[in-house]
Amino acid sequence: YLFLNLQFTQNPHLRKALLATQGTTLVEASPRDRKWGIGLSEKNMKAHNRKTWRGQNLLGAILTELRDELI
Repeated sequence: YLFLNLQFTQNPHLRKALLATQGTTLVEASPRDRKWGIGLSEKNMKAHNRKTWRGQNLLGAILTELRDELI
């Protein structure tokens, strides 16, 4: 969390991009990563339904939390 916080608070372009996602759920759409991602590719229709994700999406959750704190 600390590294991502520093990355997005020190770089105005990254901060702006993150804040532009307000109102959305952020996900790491990686078919091979079930810890940091959802375990599905962005092209997989199951990626659009949280109930069908195969992974934990820890990266997406952290980025969503960080974004909400920055707003």
